[in-house]
Amino acid sequence: MSFITVVPDVVAASALRLSGVSAGLIDANAVAAVATTDVLAAGVDEVSAAIAALFSSHGHQYQLLNAQADAWNARFMQTLSAASGSYAAAEASGAATLQTLEQDVLALINAPTNALLGRPLIGPGADGTTNAQGIGTPGGAGGILIGSGGNGGNSTAAGAAGGAGGAAGLIGTGGNGGSGGWGALGGAGGTGGLLYGNGGWGGAGGPVGIGGAGGNAILWGTGGGGGIGGELAAGGAGGSGGFLVGNGGGGGTGGVLGAGGLGGKAGLLGTAGAQGAAGGQPTVALTYTSTNNYSTINLSVGGAPPIVTEVDTGSGGLVIPITELDAQTIANLGPSVGTGSVDYGGFQINHYTIYKAPVDFGNGMLTQPTTIGVIDKVEEYQNGSWVPVPQSDWSNPKYAISANMGVGVGGAVDQGLTSPLHQLPGVLNQGFLMNEPAGQLQFGPNPFTPVTSVSGGWYSTALGVQITYNGVSSATTPIVYQGDGYAVIDSGGLGGNFPHYTLPTSLSQLTVGDNLPVGTTVSVYATGTQTLLYTETVTDTMKALGNQPYVSSASDGANTGYYPFLQGPIYFSYSPADLGTAIWNYPPNSP
Repeated sequence: MSFITVVPDVVAASALRLSGVSAGLIDANAVAAVATTDVLAAGVDEVSAAIAALFSSHGHQYQLLNAQADAWNARFMQTLSAASGSYAAAEASGAATLQTLEQDVLALINAPTNALLGRPLIGPGADGTTNAQGIGTPGGAGGILIGSGGNGGNSTAAGAAGGAGGAAGLIGTGGNGGSGGWGALGGAGGTGGLLYGNGGWGGAGGPVGIGGAGGNAILWGTGGGGGIGGELAAGGAGGSGGFLVGNGGGGGTGGVLGAGGLGGKAGLLGTAGAQGAAGGQPTVALTYTSTNNYSTINLSVGGAPPIVTEVDTGSGGLVIPITELDAQTIANLGPSVGTGSVDYGGFQINHYTIYKAPVDFGNGMLTQPTTIGVIDKVEEYQNGSWVPVPQSDWSNPKYAISANMGVGVGGAVDQGLTSPLHQLPGVLNQGFLMNEPAGQLQFGPNPFTPVTSVSGGWYSTALGVQITYNGVSSATTPIVYQGDGYAVIDSGGLGGNFPHYTLPTSLSQLTVGDNLPVGTTVSVYATGTQTLLYTETVTDTMKALGNQPYVSSASDGANTGYYPFLQGPIYFSYSPADLGTAIWNYPPNSP
């Protein structure tokens, strides 16, 4: 019996190349058609006519043969294409049959050891799963002779360590550990084969959980790497190399502000594993746009893709339009825990449903479940009644419906929302740094040496203001609490506003709602110390962008707007409780 090896892809490619031959014949025939179909006689004599008739006969025979060749080539291409398809189908069928046969043979071989020892003789161990309680189960052991261990399951329940990776057999690699739940270790990597094989990697620690330890090699092999630590936690230790030959596994990288894990020990021949890198600073990218005059970060809820979200120091609580979330994400947020609404000056009301779920800031930083308002209805006041605004119109700048993270101390407690930063773990919830020049929002303690602080917090503090125009200055006037009025250091306050009673005589003609003219200088002081915080001069650029400060009523108080954030880093502490402190980390008039 003879055997033929057929590669279907090659046959199909050959058929494609032959189609090019056919196309070439057709083109050649078209070029020669005029010259070969009918040949005219050179003269009217009998000899010329006979010669023309002879060549015309040859031309007709050429056309006939060319048509036959083209038809034969077409049939040959069809045959090749059909053969390619048949061989491909047969190959797929054969592969499926062989795979089934392989599984049947392995099942037969492994049946005795599975029954007696609970593990196969040959083949990989089963991967762990996440059970109904949110606990990751261990990976199964690999085949006694040859087989890698199964990977451990991931844990989602708080305090539940990740599932451990399964051990390998005589030869094989240990399974990787699963990730831990909140505050829990990552699963340990499985041990490598008794004779030969590397240890498995440790699983990632849950938030504030240490990374799992890498699995050890036994006789010959490399130790598994340590798992990555959760926020504020160390990375896992690397596994030991094989006793005879083997390098130690590298230590896991620490979470933000966490130490790197220790490297694993080497064997008699080998190198010890390197210590893992320390976690970085707890920062996320902060992006300012002059057209909006505010800064945004990316955050995620319910497993959704990152959402561009404004950082607003003048409000409290996270709100996200329902148009930014799909049905699955909302389902992932869990059951609703209430409703709320925000009234914007009596002309617009945003209604939202409240959920409680973690907020993911990226870079390994995750909060415990916190309140999230999902805006699902917007109304505006028209002709004496409240009218729903269609979701298709929410993107209109008139309504300004976008994701907003209010990080104020008190926040909107009466509306069922609080700053999500309160639910960050450990020192990360002490406060945050708005470092616009560096393009960073940083959580945790103040990383700079303070220059000036404002007592009484930033949400309802009293500031001193002096305004100068055309060489005439007002006295430094304290902003005192009047009705609903107070001073707010507000990254969401756009161009800001200052009460009419702080104006100099050169601007006495302005009324509430008017913008301060170009050339006006505003100096803002820390009340009680008369310490200058910053000075702002209204420019043509501000006017063009609509970012000028405006004149407010006494009851509306003062609002810094975004300008001081552009000049340098400002740190906001959540201490003392329910009040807070704003700390300038740059001197006055310093860019």
